[in-house]
Amino acid sequence: MTKFFMIVVLSATLIIVSGSVQAVVYVDKDRSGGNGSSWSQAYRTIESAIAGAGNNQEFWIAEGTYTPASVLAPKNGSKFYGGFAGTETALSQRDVDAHPVIVDGQNSLKHVFLVDNKSGVRIDGLTITRGKAIPPGTSQEEYGGGISVWTLGAEIVNCKFVNNSSSWRGGGLFIKGAASLVDGCQFTGNTSASGGGACLV
Repeated sequence: MTKFFMIVVLSATLIIVSGSVQAVVYVDKDRSGGNGSSWSQAYRTIESAIAGAGNNQEFWIAEGTYTPASVLAPKNGSKFYGGFAGTETALSQRDVDAHPVIVDGQNSLKHVFLVDNKSGVRIDGLTITRGKAIPPGTSQEEYGGGISVWTLGAEIVNCKFVNNSSSWRGGGLFIKGAASLVDGCQFTGNTSASGGGACLV
């Protein structure tokens, strides 16, 4: 098993999604729960926000630790932004360091995020931790404990990958057959047989 720390910065062709971005979807674990139309009506979980939203949506996520019960599977054009206190009105007002968003797979999810044959996905300013892509499972389920990207690519920006694992490749991040951007990310304590931090094939 390999275990190491590294920062990956890759540039590649970006995927452009047709159609305009719709209204922001708000997520805040400390709210009472709503339809995601404002901070006061924010969804409490990321998975409920994904389920309730359509394609080409921005998800603004307030600080805190989120523990999804199932693998997060973005739709086409989904963009996830962390770093909000829960009062902001503009994306430029967020502060990723001051208001960390942690998405914890609790060593029970095969991946924290699975981007499978989807285009235009961006994951920006999140800490991804304790995804565990190990047997039993299909070969796909054993790649990329933190984030697993297949076919069409994604933008992974300013994210931290901490203590994720996989049995084969990409303990923190796995990308296969995809034109992707990985920029400003940190990898700490991730493990895998090949590419403990990240594996791109």
